[in-house]
Amino acid sequence: MKDIWVTLLVVFSAIVAAVEVRSEPIDETMIVRPFSARPSDSVAWINRHGGGVDMTPVAAGGLVYVAGLRGVVAIDAAEGETVWSIELGGGATSSLIEHNGSIYVGTFDGHLHVVDAISGEQLWSIETGGWIRSQPVIEEDVLYFGSNDSNFRAVSLVSREILWQFETSGWILGSPAVVDDVVAIGSVDGNLYGLDRETGQEVWRLETNNEITANVVSSAQLFICGSKDGITYGVNASDGSVVWTYEA
Repeated sequence: MKDIWVTLLVVFSAIVAAVEVRSEPIDETMIVRPFSARPSDSVAWINRHGGGVDMTPVAAGGLVYVAGLRGVVAIDAAEGETVWSIELGGGATSSLIEHNGSIYVGTFDGHLHVVDAISGEQLWSIETGGWIRSQPVIEEDVLYFGSNDSNFRAVSLVSREILWQFETSGWILGSPAVVDDVVAIGSVDGNLYGLDRETGQEVWRLETNNEITANVVSSAQLFICGSKDGITYGVNASDGSVVWTYEA
């Protein structure tokens, strides 16, 4: 028994030491080669750009775009060299998207920023009243996203103005999905909302038994979304009726 306790103490001390050594957030992006490569060649490159990263990167046009706690960095996908970087208000808090040569990303200061994908120049932004975790979605030149000010917004990419906004009773952390004339979004208030894409008016509402922080996805004529009540819902896109449920 004494030997067991000694072993546990040694292991615990090693863990503590490792945590102390790596106390700072990871601020690098790493590309790993396929499993077929030799182990010594598994890492193609590492880019140390500063700022912790917990959002999903996007690859487009030979570049890798990374949203981090300082802003956005564009990295050459083949060589791993930084092409450009831009610091954005308090750092990026949403995963970014690339659309027609522009990068769209939410930040801690409550702005949805639009950045030129080639030059890294900031083009324009939309201000909200809370930090943005919701990854934006673009459909037919309209940008849809939620904010922690509890509002869901539709923004014209042509006029760069807010077309409408819909207020929920909780933070909006997940991403929306679109089916035909309806856009669906979940809220921490526990509701899945189906909204008219043209007007932003509520078409239907599905009440769950806990917070919704997950992204909404679509399949055929269904919206699919999970709730913290442990249930995933398959919902008719047109009327919000529950077609099926899956309980974890």
